[in-house]
Amino acid sequence: MSPAAGDGRLEPLPAPVPGVRLWVARLRPCAGDAEGARLDAAELARVAGMRPVEAGRLLARRVLLRAAVASVADCAPAGVELPAGAGPRRARGPAGGTWWVSSSSSGDVGLLAVAAGPVGVDVERRPGPPDALVVSAELLAPAEHAWIAAGGARAPERFLDTWVRKEAVLKCTGEGLQRDLRSFVVDAAVPSAPVGGAGLAALGLRTDAVAVEGHAAALAVAGAPPPRGPDGTRP
Repeated sequence: MSPAAGDGRLEPLPAPVPGVRLWVARLRPCAGDAEGARLDAAELARVAGMRPVEAGRLLARRVLLRAAVASVADCAPAGVELPAGAGPRRARGPAGGTWWVSSSSSGDVGLLAVAAGPVGVDVERRPGPPDALVVSAELLAPAEHAWIAAGGARAPERFLDTWVRKEAVLKCTGEGLQRDLRSFVVDAAVPSAPVGGAGLAALGLRTDAVAVEGHAAALAVAGAPPPRGPDGTRP
């Protein structure tokens, strides 16, 4: 049994692009998470200020991300180094191999990615916000807002599908909310699509929907080829 599957809290997902591994993480706190998370001083201070349930989920997510990398590196989780801090992160195995990692959570459900190149993931519990049209008009690109508004009663769902792709892109680039969300465009109407916007075009970014029951979820990768169609060809 792989380290990632050892305690039953990780479920592998099919990845829509080559070079990426995905898991759903069930963020149930377990004995040993505080030790296994191996947090630095800044992270420990952050955890100390959180509500116990949120702190437990954060520790679980950290432990499970290390276990996911360990399953790819074929090593024990204790041998994985997970750098802290914002922006794209690279995990290191005991033999010197490195992998890009990203993680997200909504309640007790997490989404984890380990990849050969820059990667970002995001997951949000459905349904979307009731004021989706107000928020999208204020924060998102006009083309995205138009698609959301055209959904009628499904506008909150469309908003969430768009939002997770936007968040995944910002995690992939490492910019976070420093970048204006209106400066690039994602297309949540299709399973996989390139990211539009002059500032990001050179990175060859794509976003893909990820199937997580009861949630909207997305993956963003840089420089990846589009997935193959049913006939084995790429568009």
